[in-house]
Amino acid sequence: MEREMTHLKLTKYQQGQIIAYYDSGLTQTAISKKIGCSQSAISRFLNKNKQDEVYNIKTIRGRKRKLSQRDERHILINMKKRRLNTAKQIKKDNNLGVCVQTVRNIFHRYGFRSHLQVRTPFISKKNQVLRLKWAKIHVGWTANMWRTVLFSDESPYTLRYSNKRKIWRLNSERFHKMCLKATVKHDQKIMVWGCFASNGVGQLYQVDGIMKKEQYKKILEDYMQPSSEKLFGEKIILFSMIMIQNILQR
Repeated sequence: MEREMTHLKLTKYQQGQIIAYYDSGLTQTAISKKIGCSQSAISRFLNKNKQDEVYNIKTIRGRKRKLSQRDERHILINMKKRRLNTAKQIKKDNNLGVCVQTVRNIFHRYGFRSHLQVRTPFISKKNQVLRLKWAKIHVGWTANMWRTVLFSDESPYTLRYSNKRKIWRLNSERFHKMCLKATVKHDQKIMVWGCFASNGVGQLYQVDGIMKKEQYKKILEDYMQPSSEKLFGEKIILFSMIMIQNILQR
């Protein structure tokens, strides 16, 4: 008899009874006795009902999207070509029938955030090649070899604020070429010469006007040599003196 009841189709009334009894805390065995059908039929119905509930929740949740995935990919492609454009400009250029925040949400969904461009000194193509060549030559140097080097350079300090701009980029694109802002040395500034090594810093010198040969020789004699003596000692001083003499003889 129970096998025959297993194959019977549950009526709407029986389905309602099963759900009500199950929600009240009754076991499947107790429900089977109450409504007169097999436990296996009740088990199949409850499992199917759970799956349907989960499926329905997933399909009806939220408002229908105005932009398809293809539309979003098209917006992303345009943004990657014009990184400086704001979300408002991108919306206008693509004639999108959505709000500006929706455009921002698309970028956020794919990992893009608006960041200030990283400032980096302008380097010509020629100097880029030379610097890369120098780096490859010294890539095998050990830490002890670098400890014998005295680094020196001149650096300008601008005397006024420089405007900053934001750009859309991934976190991993911080130093990507399209995300950098090249700076040009044209603002009012002072020039300072300095040097340092692994064990400390040397003296500073404010450059007077444009750096010329005579002024650079004076820096080497009066500032670099004392800094070398302070940081390294006599052995490096001897090397520094030879280098200075070679420069002075040019």
